[in-house]
Amino acid sequence: MNSSDIAKLAGVSRSTVSRILNGYDDISYETRKKVEAIIKEYNYIPNSYGRGLAGKANRIIGLFIVDVDNWSEDNMVLSRSEVFCDFLAYAADIAHNLCYNILVSIIDRKNYGDIRRLFADKSICAGLIMGDTYDQEVIDELGREGYKIALHNQRDRSEMENVINVNVDNEGFAYLATKELLKKGHRKIGMITGNSSKYTVRKRYHGLLRAMEEAGLSFDTIYTGVGDFHRADGGYDATMQLLENCRNDLPTALLVANSVMLPGVMRALAEAGLRVPDDLSVIGLTGTKYAPYTNPPVTELCVSHEMIASAMISKITELLNMGTLAEYNITLKQYELVERESIRDLRQEESGKP
Repeated sequence: MNSSDIAKLAGVSRSTVSRILNGYDDISYETRKKVEAIIKEYNYIPNSYGRGLAGKANRIIGLFIVDVDNWSEDNMVLSRSEVFCDFLAYAADIAHNLCYNILVSIIDRKNYGDIRRLFADKSICAGLIMGDTYDQEVIDELGREGYKIALHNQRDRSEMENVINVNVDNEGFAYLATKELLKKGHRKIGMITGNSSKYTVRKRYHGLLRAMEEAGLSFDTIYTGVGDFHRADGGYDATMQLLENCRNDLPTALLVANSVMLPGVMRALAEAGLRVPDDLSVIGLTGTKYAPYTNPPVTELCVSHEMIASAMISKITELLNMGTLAEYNITLKQYELVERESIRDLRQEESGKP
């Protein structure tokens, strides 16, 4: 039995069989299922994939970092993002302790089919998907094909018993940070954030809106700066954009939706001659190594990258070992408010206190 035989039985070309075996996305779902059913029926394993598969279960978990916005730049995705670096380090350690290994792949516009290819050639036994929002139709197809996947900040819920959904409570996260600014008397709040195509960005924006609406306030979109969500220079670009858009009516505080952007935010404010917190207060989300060493140190609402990695690895390995889970949708709500020196308390001034 070879690929030509499979093609004849399925009534397709040999190249179509080859593309299905290599995980390409340009084959219809119906054709792929028909070919895969024949492959399964005849227990066909391509020679290039067969070595080492017999007798021992694959214990390699794919970690897919989705970064579609920067595919045309320097492609230094992991090293440019503290969040990705932290997550990878924790994931590798936690997986190692459970006798699994991590295979890392950067997913951009040029290699969108890599996830399917690695599953199809049995290089991995399961996959973790995080970063930018991945193509949701592709995720659904992978789920229907039976591949075991854990998603982080990709969608609200999973309805498939082989797809795990692990989210930070993004909306609640931004809601609490906004409430902290409101508590200190701030009413004109701006947001430094990323592209709204990202699930995380949308949810954190909703959290800010909810907090302001509860306070009887509306959010003026002119106070929004948009940049690369995973890099410091994105914070710089977004802050410069915001300052240009509202130069004559600045907000009193900024919510930075990803603390990775903080160094760029602080540099842009300094270049504009604005002092933190005297002229403009700042609070960050997620927690990074940068915030304690900015001038001044920035207050953050922190979430543990170790906690996220642990939840994803433990759940995907439980699914691999047990075949089922009691719950496929996990929302992580453990946060820590780390107060530093970047928020000005306007209530004291309003009350006339020193």
